[in-house]
Amino acid sequence: MLFKLLDILPFFINHFILIIFVQKEHKKLVGDQYFYGAILGLLGARITYILLHLSNFSGSWFSLINPVPYNLNLIAGIIASLLVVLLLGRKSDVSYEISISNYTFGFYTLFFMISLVAYVKGIAYPLSLMSGSDSSLIILAVIYLIAAIIDKILIKAFRFKVMLFILLIVVRIVLI
Repeated sequence: MLFKLLDILPFFINHFILIIFVQKEHKKLVGDQYFYGAILGLLGARITYILLHLSNFSGSWFSLINPVPYNLNLIAGIIASLLVVLLLGRKSDVSYEISISNYTFGFYTLFFMISLVAYVKGIAYPLSLMSGSDSSLIILAVIYLIAAIIDKILIKAFRFKVMLFILLIVVRIVLI
């Protein structure tokens, strides 16, 4: 039960981090974008994984509703959540640049916390399928923390934010 709580804790903490760091006039929008983006991102990641691995679920239909981090499709989740963020931003007449800037910062801080939780779970329960390589999880956590700082403080040009985001997706796929 504790491990399930650890899995959702980063989502709650990250919501409050985003609300603190986002511009005052966009707080409600970012809260909505994050909430719906997280839910639909996880749903998109799970559905895509199921469709790509349908033969694994024959005879075991209960496992269809058991999403754990190692049976989600990362790219599909990112695409689904990014589409939600962009659509909600457009609906509120917020530019794509602002929506994506908020998304990338939220993405980095969320994945920083998810990497730390995975590391802690790996220490507490070494047989956990989530644990992955301990060193790669710590490296990922540090990379995402640095990326969040760079994204918020140093990078002002939109194209550089997008390039950093794409680079970190590739790093994430290669390391885990």
